[in-house]
Amino acid sequence: IGTTPDPDPDPARAKSEMEGDYGGLPRTLAEGKFTEAAKACEQMELETDGEEGCQLVWVYTAQIVCYLITGRLNEARFCWKRVPQSLLGDTEMQAVQKVVQTLWEKDYAGFHKSIADHPW
Repeated sequence: IGTTPDPDPDPARAKSEMEGDYGGLPRTLAEGKFTEAAKACEQMELETDGEEGCQLVWVYTAQIVCYLITGRLNEARFCWKRVPQSLLGDTEMQAVQKVVQTLWEKDYAGFHKSIADHPW
């Protein structure tokens, strides 16, 4: 005896998620709404089921970069510590970690070098 799920009350959101838009996150980033984008990434991280946690590198990289852009270095650092071990070897993740590390150490020359060294 099957039941059909309730339709999403927000048809634009439902369409967006069906198209792989992840709740409009790419649009939010493109519009420069970095605080809102960080919150969306946090929500995706929290909604991920399983012991492994979120396994999408881009969620963590976007979240950390949004924290940095909005001046929340401490949140970026703690987000890095939550990244699943299986994602730490990713090139993009390592580049983001280097940026966080150099900012945390107030190594501004190293920060600029780490930004320039990676093809973002």
